[in-house]
Amino acid sequence: MHAEDVQTNFVDIGPVNKVMNMLCCWFAGGMRGENPSFQRHLARVPDYLWVAEDGLKMQGYNGSQLWDTAFAAQALADAGPALLGSVDDARAFLVDAYGFVERS
Repeated sequence: MHAEDVQTNFVDIGPVNKVMNMLCCWFAGGMRGENPSFQRHLARVPDYLWVAEDGLKMQGYNGSQLWDTAFAAQALADAGPALLGSVDDARAFLVDAYGFVERS
């Protein structure tokens, strides 16, 4: 959990992890609000919230693009370059996919 907190700057990978990690930090810090890790979590809660015309909303995830790219690359790796027609096309796709995954 600590590695996820640090690597995501306490945003975490989604709302379920966010709440679970935040509660664990609160508990590990003696159930006191002044715990630095808990405070860093609190500061990132607004990243998930917004007010719409019908009230407060919580965002789940930014989208499925990373998952979709990873699954497509895995399918290509399993199927081989014949899926895209040539080794060069497969290589180009995998280079682009890797770049997207790295940026994400």
